[in-house]
Amino acid sequence: ILSIITISIRIHTLHLENNSPD
Repeated sequence: ILSIITISIRIHTLHLENNSPD
């Protein structure tokens, strides 16, 4: 279960960083 949460957070962070045009 913890693994899923960690992966989810990691994907979210990656998405946010990738979505950053700056």
